[in-house]
Amino acid sequence: MAAFANVTVRLPDETSRNRRGTISSWTRGRPWTREEEESLVDAASNQTILEIAHALGRSEASVRLKLRGLGYNLSDLAGFKVKDLAALLGVTIRQVRRWRQKGYLRGRNGRITEESFSKFCRAHADKIPYSALAWDAKVWLRGFGYRPPETRPDRPSIVIMRRETSRV
Repeated sequence: MAAFANVTVRLPDETSRNRRGTISSWTRGRPWTREEEESLVDAASNQTILEIAHALGRSEASVRLKLRGLGYNLSDLAGFKVKDLAALLGVTIRQVRRWRQKGYLRGRNGRITEESFSKFCRAHADKIPYSALAWDAKVWLRGFGYRPPETRPDRPSIVIMRRETSRV
C-alpha cells in the first residue's frame, strides 16, 4: 500500500482481506457469467442468500448486490411474509402465526416458503375461508394445489334426516 498525506491508496496488485481474514470477492473482481446470473435468478425464489452464495462460490454480499443490480427487490423473493399471506387468505396475522406455531406452515429467513404453503393448501384446506375470497384469490390458491370444498371427495356431504316418529 502506498500512503499519501493520511490517505491510504490500495494498489490493484495487492489483495485485501475482510474481517474473517479471507480474501473478499470484490478484490478479485471476478465477473458474473451469464450462467451464474441465470442460476442466481432461478435459485432466488426458493433458496436462502447463504445457500446461493455457497453454491455459486460467492459471498453473501456479492449475491445481494447482484440481485439488486438485476432489479430484484430482496423482500419480494423466496416465499411470503406473514402479513401478506394473511391478507391474501382473508385471515388475521395472528391466525397465520398460529399455523406456523402448530407446524402447518414452515418458514425460511422469516418468510413462509411456497413449498410449505402448497402442502398446507392440500393438507389443511378446511382452514382457508375459500367462500369469502375473491375470484382471483381462488384461482391463485388452486395453483398451489388447493381443492375447493365442492371438488373434494374426502368431504362427506351433510344430510340431515328427520326422524319420523310414528303416532299410534
